[in-house]
Amino acid sequence: MIEGTRRAVIVGINQYQDPKIPALMGAENDARELYERLRNPNIGSFQIADNHFLLGEKATAEGIRKAISDVFWQTDDPCELALFYFSGHGLIYGGDDSYFAPWDFSKDEPFICGASIPEFKRVFSRSTASSVIVILDCCYSGVATQGDKAIPNSKSEYESTLKALSGEGRFILTSSSPDQKSREISLPHFNEEKPHAHGAFSFHMIEGLDGHASEDEGGIISLPMLQKYVEGKFSSNPDQRPRFYGEGSNLGTIQIAIATEKYNRNIAAKIESAKAHLEQSEFAALLQSVKDVHSLLEVNGKHKEGLVLKTTCETTLNDYKNKMQHWLTENVAELKAKLPVVYDELDGLVDSLDFSVMAKLDHRNGILITTLSRAVTLTITKEQFVAKCKPYDNPKSRPQSISRSAAAG
Repeated sequence: MIEGTRRAVIVGINQYQDPKIPALMGAENDARELYERLRNPNIGSFQIADNHFLLGEKATAEGIRKAISDVFWQTDDPCELALFYFSGHGLIYGGDDSYFAPWDFSKDEPFICGASIPEFKRVFSRSTASSVIVILDCCYSGVATQGDKAIPNSKSEYESTLKALSGEGRFILTSSSPDQKSREISLPHFNEEKPHAHGAFSFHMIEGLDGHASEDEGGIISLPMLQKYVEGKFSSNPDQRPRFYGEGSNLGTIQIAIATEKYNRNIAAKIESAKAHLEQSEFAALLQSVKDVHSLLEVNGKHKEGLVLKTTCETTLNDYKNKMQHWLTENVAELKAKLPVVYDELDGLVDSLDFSVMAKLDHRNGILITTLSRAVTLTITKEQFVAKCKPYDNPKSRPQSISRSAAAG
């Protein structure tokens, strides 16, 4: 349902090797549930290798670096979308000396096993992937308490670090603002009874991926939709506000996942509507069927039943096209005399008529060509056709884009 190569690295760490680093409760739940959704071909369709899904003691500094190198530094087989998710602790020691804390991280000796942010910055910024998304449910601090992922030492240092990681086609979504804590909660998901631990940010992000972030009737969940949904969940909580960093002209087209139930309902409705309209004999019904099928294929261009319906629409449409061309040729002299503007528009439109043109037909052209179809099928007389089209035979109201050449484009 989602096309293009997509790869992800998912990391979650509750308990650290260093006892000086406080344990978390929900980081591994976060990572596990996100992994389940993103790798599902019907939801996220991400490729996530076993060594790119790192929980607990598997999330060593070497393991995280290797996974990031595999996904973001891939040169022989680059991907369209690369995603990195980290749920755990992060620490900052001043200036640009900041780290994600892998399982084997030492709080007192960060250089030994620290996964430094500047290292990641270089990899992310030079990634061969078309788009990069980094999702962080952590904060940078030397101190954390049970149930909290604590605040950074310096708001300005934190902010500058994240901005440096983002850029054109590079997007960072964080669990809180620089001077806030990212809290853990224990709640059940909508379809569950028993509560369990999560980072509050990740909990709502997972709920969004389960369909609640979708604003599209086709069930698509884009990056802006997910961002909007998660931020909305914290709108009444001034103590924790997720942040978004990044820029790119393709932001709205980045699809994170599909809300499967909404997607399936939408596809079923489109198919049912298209079939019902194809059973009718009127051109207006065919026009609606084309729009239904086109809308379906925009969501899933490889949908088998949708492609079959498209072929049926094209066959029926081609039959109408031949009849319309013949009728216009037969009546060319009279129509050019009585409807010079409309005739030129219809002549050009009919010549270029195909599935894609029909799918994007505007209101004016839809009325004109539907009226023509009624004349061709003898539902109305030629005189009635002229009378119905006369109000549109006005050069001043004629859209500039409507001509033989424009319609063909």
